Amino acid sequence: MQTFDVLFRPIFVLFFLDLKRRRIVHVAVTRAPSDDWCAQQARNARLEIRPELLVVDRDAKLGARFAYLFEAVGTKVVRSVVRTPNVNSFAERFVGALRRELLDHILVLSEGYLLRLVAEYARFYNEAWPHQGLRQEYPLP
Repeated sequence: MQTFDVLFRPIFVLFFLDLKRRRIVHVAVTRAPSDDWCAQQARNARLEIRPELLVVDRDAKLGARFAYLFEAVGTKVVRSVVRTPNVNSFAERFVGALRRELLDHILVLSEGYLLRLVAEYARFYNEAWPHQGLRQEYPLP
């Protein structure tokens, strides 16, 4: 996801979403995303379980090194089809909610500030946001 700071410089947000529990498991922010940076964030994610399937978009930032980390442990990496937001509907819903409820109402000052805001929003999303697909349960028990 891309947003902009006060001086209209792009800042990128990477997040990992557990589809089974609709839980954000990791967020990271950078001004210069690359395959190496995304691969490092995959290492930093601390996933409790090995996912069977990883759905990613066709961005070059999520390239060979990023995919290799997951494929090395037996996770199948699937690239979404171009211009089909319904394929990643849960991720798109999180991005839309993040924009509508947080980013549209604040001025982003720096990467660190955005990281704190997104991490706090992810905590709110995980602990206080009821999900209809989970019978109005919260993602975290």
